[in-house]
Amino acid sequence: MSTIVGDRIREERKRLGLSQAAFATKVGVHRRTQVNYESGERKPDTEYLEALALAGGDIGYVLTGESEFDRLQAYKLALDAMRFELELFSEHDEEWVRVLELLATDWKDFRLHRGSKFPGRAAVTTLLKKSPVLMLDTRLLEDVIEKLEFVLDSKGVRLPPSEKASAILCLFRDAKKPGAHLDFKAVEVVASRFDSRVSSG
Repeated sequence: MSTIVGDRIREERKRLGLSQAAFATKVGVHRRTQVNYESGERKPDTEYLEALALAGGDIGYVLTGESEFDRLQAYKLALDAMRFELELFSEHDEEWVRVLELLATDWKDFRLHRGSKFPGRAAVTTLLKKSPVLMLDTRLLEDVIEKLEFVLDSKGVRLPPSEKASAILCLFRDAKKPGAHLDFKAVEVVASRFDSRVSSG
């Protein structure tokens, strides 16, 4: 038998920080059996692989060489980046967990062709609506645009469309923070980041 699977079993054991004896005890096999699995002398059965998974091992990686752990870490990094950009931080942690649980159920139902309603999607929409970046307040947005235009006109400054859009987004985010007050001085400070001719001084 190829030692590739055995090598991966060894890698997973080491990743979990366990000796052969400790790992064998954890998965319910004799140490000699664990040695045989790692050396490729013996092929692991389904009971062993199930025990390996319950012990925290990545059986996807053991069998295919593709790490579910790495994939989940990549998803977590992507999720953290989205949470940061959407400004949905710790106060929404429990809701994020609930949304992920619902999405996991949705995925199982979809794979099994069960049902036509997927509550996870609705939960995602509800959560996203709490983002200060995505929540659209048209009256506030109009106020932001009018004040920015006034400040730019009074300074004789014209920003390229992309920079003006970025300035509007920055101001809109700032204005949506609790207790924020969008006055002309605050607008000047933000606008000066995009053009030095705009100064709050």
